[in-house]
Amino acid sequence: MNRRPIIIDTDPGIDDAAAIIAALNNNDKLDIKLFTSVFGNVDLEKTTKNTLKILEFMNSDVPVAKGAPRSIFFDPKMNASDVHGESGLGGYELPEPTRKVMEKNAVEAMKEVLEKSIDKVTVVILGVSTNLALLLIQYPYLKEKIEEVVIMGGSLSLGNTNTAAEFNVYKDPHATKIVFDSGLKITVFGLDVTRKCRIRSKSLDKLKTFNKVSNMCYSIFKYYRGEGFEQGLIMHDSTTIAYLLNPEMFRFEKKYIDVATEGAAIGSFVADYYTVRNGDKNPNVNYAVDVNEEEFERWLVENICK
Repeated sequence: MNRRPIIIDTDPGIDDAAAIIAALNNNDKLDIKLFTSVFGNVDLEKTTKNTLKILEFMNSDVPVAKGAPRSIFFDPKMNASDVHGESGLGGYELPEPTRKVMEKNAVEAMKEVLEKSIDKVTVVILGVSTNLALLLIQYPYLKEKIEEVVIMGGSLSLGNTNTAAEFNVYKDPHATKIVFDSGLKITVFGLDVTRKCRIRSKSLDKLKTFNKVSNMCYSIFKYYRGEGFEQGLIMHDSTTIAYLLNPEMFRFEKKYIDVATEGAAIGSFVADYYTVRNGDKNPNVNYAVDVNEEEFERWLVENICK
């Protein structure tokens, strides 16, 4: 079986850490060419350092490139340190990284990977879409080298930043719109499905003593602000990796989704059912609408405890 070449764009973040670990623990199936950092859960310096810390902890030598420090136009003065801790990885003190980031920035590093790759590359976005949007603006010809874009972000129901908007999209709605309008194959995991993707107390107990990596995850999960161990902690970002490895656990619908880039609803998704039905527009995303919750939880525990 050929390993699927991927780039992971991330802003760690506790649930990002779980997704990164699950991806690294499937090195036989996923060929991770590059990690790119971006602002989001905390500022860029911290997300970059957190990426390096996680990779060193996992003994991974995948290169890291530093990405965008802010959004393209809209710049909300907020982060998610209340959820993830001041550092972005509250609950566990990972050693300071000895590795350095690449000299090239994220866009140039992504460009290099795409140009050199014989096979098309999947881009997995765990945070805002700014790095990919900037790549598409500067080097639109590279679209032909991208197999698929897999995004955690957005909502067609309640948001988690305002009434309608999800955090990753709200932080840079223009970037998400650029990606959605690109014509690329796009698979989206919004809050409609990620809120069902939880890890509960019984599973968390398994993580506590299995090995060093699972214990680290247990510690940061314990810190993670959510509904508590009994209700289960929502593992938003791991849905993207679960999909790459076990897509059958999800159900999808083809939709045309636009992104509000101004006004009171900025950052929200608008699914245009009528123009699709009337044939005026084609669906632009494959949108996850349901998940086998028990299978996801079992998958995540198994792939952290490898």
